[in-house]
Amino acid sequence: MNKNHQKFNIFLKIIILLLPLLIFIWLLNKQFAPFGKLEVKYNFKNESPFISEIYPEERVDILKLEDGKNYKEILDDIVYFDLKLPRSSYQSAKVKIKFKNEDQSIFDLAALTSEEQWSFDTYTLENKFIDNSSWHKIQAEELILLQKENKFKTIGQFLKSISSKTKIAYYNYNKLPKIVEIDNYKKSSEILEINHALRGSHTFYTYIDNEDLAFDFTYQDLNRAEGEDLFKINIVNEKNGELIKQASKEDDGTNISSGKLSTENTFNLNIPKLEKGVYKINLDLDDDIIIKKIETKQKYIVFEKKMYLAKSDEYLPEIDSEDKMSVDFYNTGLNLYIKTDHQNSLQKISINDRVFEIDNTNKKFDYNVDVLNENFNKVYSSKSDLIVESDGYFVFAKDNYFDPKPKNLAQLSDDLNLENFDYILAKYNPNREENNNWKEVTTKFDIIKLPLNKDQKIKFRLSSPNLKDAENKIKISEISVLLEKEPVTFNKILKKLKRE
Repeated sequence: MNKNHQKFNIFLKIIILLLPLLIFIWLLNKQFAPFGKLEVKYNFKNESPFISEIYPEERVDILKLEDGKNYKEILDDIVYFDLKLPRSSYQSAKVKIKFKNEDQSIFDLAALTSEEQWSFDTYTLENKFIDNSSWHKIQAEELILLQKENKFKTIGQFLKSISSKTKIAYYNYNKLPKIVEIDNYKKSSEILEINHALRGSHTFYTYIDNEDLAFDFTYQDLNRAEGEDLFKINIVNEKNGELIKQASKEDDGTNISSGKLSTENTFNLNIPKLEKGVYKINLDLDDDIIIKKIETKQKYIVFEKKMYLAKSDEYLPEIDSEDKMSVDFYNTGLNLYIKTDHQNSLQKISINDRVFEIDNTNKKFDYNVDVLNENFNKVYSSKSDLIVESDGYFVFAKDNYFDPKPKNLAQLSDDLNLENFDYILAKYNPNREENNNWKEVTTKFDIIKLPLNKDQKIKFRLSSPNLKDAENKIKISEISVLLEKEPVTFNKILKKLKRE
């Protein structure tokens, strides 16, 4: 046996002996990352044990090849992928997306922050409104400001100067002050009464100009469900989103489902001398509470999204005539949905004097712009007991209406005419790498703030507004994640051993 052959045999034995150790170290690093970092990748060709396929499947095209890269095309506005965490306490995740986007104005990456509220922490990977704009730009960390005229040197100066006349298009930034001013506003000298009973939770807005916010609610407990039925209320200053008051009143004392109406109760709300602006009042009630009457000194009151009209003999048997049960109200939206849960409340309604039939308890009836062709669409019901929903607002009288949304703010979109605006403000950092129109953008997420599902997975969302309607596509060639945590050191091991 020559020396070269002997050396080869020795080398082979070393490899054979070291191979299990190397595999063990590789597996150890994958599961525990003792050095504090672990990078995982998915290029759509080979499955990854950590990064899932993009889903739902029907929103993604088949695997294709371009410029030597495997890729898939996103076909819909929203898709998802999951990151399965190895067994280790990682603190952050740097998510890198390699993509090609030719036609879409905006492309976002987000991480789920609350399963209950279905809320996401969103970062913009590409914003062509900003990238292609010739306006003056100021970048401050994650925020970017574009000015039609170069008036401000810093974003901080700009934010302090905002008034109701500052016309701003914004994207992925929800901290702008929402300033609403009603010209020639005068305090009301009369008490406004709403005598149409409402069941359960409701949200409405009112307008204050350095005066008391005062509401009196008369309500009853239906006692149809077991448990306590608190009367809870939250008041928010819409200008800055500040919760200025939370209050509640105890249950009537009947916690069983007796089906017997409680005696009337009242809740009085009074907050003196509030600054000018819009205030949101949220009645956080369960469906066992019926609000029979609302009295207020405020002139304006508009209901948002949903009302449960309940002035009917289904809930209030002392009502003995259809005339007392009837209700009319106005809707300002482009869509209106109406349903009833009770057979006895099937009825005919009218919308702008056109008659429609609510003839099924298992159906939500949908009315759109073909029917809702007025600024104030009048709806009449003879029996009440209806759940009504809208993308606009509800009022019981036209004189009660005001628009609680600021007129100077608008979400950035393809439909927006930027000639009507002076500023664009967005949460966006346009730093990225580019190679042959393929872009790479890395975004850092705090894992500690992200919920894990039962399979130790974090949910991510890729989104692009109106992608499906525009019949556009975004190509994704790779998703990679760098997981980071504190490295395991000898001193840490010793400290842990001492504690044990």
